[in-house]
Amino acid sequence: MNKEIFYTVETLFWRKKIGDKLKFIFKGGNIKDAVQHTSKEFRDKSPIVARSMAFSHFQSIVDVLYEAIGKEYKNDKQARIDLQVYFNSGNNYEFRNTETGKFIIGEDFLNGITVYLNMKDEKEGMSRKIQIHSINYLDDTDQLDEEVLHSLDGLIEECKMYEENVLSVYQSFKFLNLESLGRGFESVLATPFKWDPYLEKIAY
Repeated sequence: MNKEIFYTVETLFWRKKIGDKLKFIFKGGNIKDAVQHTSKEFRDKSPIVARSMAFSHFQSIVDVLYEAIGKEYKNDKQARIDLQVYFNSGNNYEFRNTETGKFIIGEDFLNGITVYLNMKDEKEGMSRKIQIHSINYLDDTDQLDEEVLHSLDGLIEECKMYEENVLSVYQSFKFLNLESLGRGFESVLATPFKWDPYLEKIAY
């Protein structure tokens, strides 16, 4: 097979509270030292094994971050709220107008912990990188479902990629009822996380 499938877990978050960013810099604070950025690849002759390794690494990072704030991990949905302390530096700017309500601008929008599917096609000379799970910075926890939906689209695309490449992972298939999205049923590869609580809340 000319196509190589592997996984990466990437992180970008604040490992210390900096308070006001400008004051932090003026006092001699090192922004680079305050930020944690990592990227780790997971490869195996069986992509589904590499996938499992990536999700395990993702969860180990989440567990360490929870331990540092003195809380116990409950589920993926709650983690998206609890871990904002690592993603949001508090240096956002909020604007308001009478028509659209509040609008927030910040530098933290790239922060998060993300699992990516990567595919390289040597024959076609192309590569793809697809987000299949993440816990990211949020301006407002009301945006939770939009971020989840982005990962869900990635999972659907991942499953189609496995099917196109005739990879034997049928035992890992899971069917999701996406009627709340107007899509019916979609097949994805199972993840360690439950999707039902998110799908019940998504509405368009």
